[in-house]
Amino acid sequence: MDLNKLQRVIAVGAILSGVLLVQATPVDAATDPTVIAVHQNGAVDVPGGSVLGRIASMVVPAGNWLITATATVIGTTGVNRLECQLIAGNEFYKSRTRPSGGGVASYEPIELVLAHHFAKKGSVTLACYTDGWLGADLIRDVHVTAVQVGQLNDNGTQTGTGSPRAYYTQDTSFRGWTNNAYNLVESLRLPPGTWLVQGVAWGASPTDGDRIDCQIAAPSGIADQSFSAFYDIPGERNVSVEGVVTLTGTGGVLVNCKDAAGLWLMDGSAMSAMQVGTLKYGPLGGGVTTTGSGSPTVVGGFGGPGGITDTASLASVGSLSLGAGSWFVNSRLSFQAGASTPNVTCQLKVSTAKDQGRVILDTGTNLYNFTQMSLTKTVSAATNANVACNESAGPLGAGYFDLKVFAIKAGSLTDTDID
Repeated sequence: MDLNKLQRVIAVGAILSGVLLVQATPVDAATDPTVIAVHQNGAVDVPGGSVLGRIASMVVPAGNWLITATATVIGTTGVNRLECQLIAGNEFYKSRTRPSGGGVASYEPIELVLAHHFAKKGSVTLACYTDGWLGADLIRDVHVTAVQVGQLNDNGTQTGTGSPRAYYTQDTSFRGWTNNAYNLVESLRLPPGTWLVQGVAWGASPTDGDRIDCQIAAPSGIADQSFSAFYDIPGERNVSVEGVVTLTGTGGVLVNCKDAAGLWLMDGSAMSAMQVGTLKYGPLGGGVTTTGSGSPTVVGGFGGPGGITDTASLASVGSLSLGAGSWFVNSRLSFQAGASTPNVTCQLKVSTAKDQGRVILDTGTNLYNFTQMSLTKTVSAATNANVACNESAGPLGAGYFDLKVFAIKAGSLTDTDID
């Protein structure tokens, strides 16, 4: 692997041209946060030749923002490196993956997390490239979402006042380990309260298909865990975690990871935390415990492990009850192949809005993977956020693990479809 980080190709304004910008009109302050989103479910070509090109973009008003992008990338010919950058003002977070050129491992998830203070309205952009030719790789089910926060601590720089409070950090340094114990990848030191925490990272290993496990660890225990697989250098892959943490005093919240092969690398990682007012949380389909008060309201649930048994149509693996209103919903689950080469498809759906993730596994070096999905939707009556999956390899061709669904209630929501 080339251990030197790629420099930004050229100024964003010069490389990104001719693609729709979504103008977001500033809104009055609301009890729950303003959410602005853009999505594109259909597949589009990733720009080639290692030159960044815009995939999706939107304009947000002045203020503090936590920003998330989720998508699925697809390899069509050959094995190419694919990089995406989530860009806001002069800040960006990048991640890389390397899908195969068709069949097993040709669908790979990618997720990026960023925070930024805009002194005036500005653009949020998801830009990507492949080192193959234009059309060698595709990207689909793109969802870029920005949540406005009051006070933001961005890599140690604090701006703004009010709620919700948010923290963000990222590490772009190259790091390596030579053991298979949990090691610290990212951390935030947070004040007392309940926090919705998200962590993302990308890296590689000299061994094809070795399992990578990550967790969110807090003084109160493990808030989330997930797994995927790393591949031979430079076969980078992504991993993500998301959970809720309650702190009775100021304390550290950690993203720790371990690799089964005991020799592995991380090229980049990021972590965000938003303070929660009212939390409704429990097992998916079961009883929910409500804690806290005020805004923002977050509804969450967990499920798994379980088998994906339906090969004909999507079958529910978990459902989260939501009240009337506007919602930003995230879901993540990990997979393990049980037989043959299962083609696993999952869908997150709220009313008519949906997002989809897909992976193709085998029982060799592509035994593990995950998918991360997100969407926004306004509903006039109580409804469910449903996660449903199927797979192609017959009964118990694949299993799912560590299913999480979280929904942030929005005071104001703008979402634009650019398909």
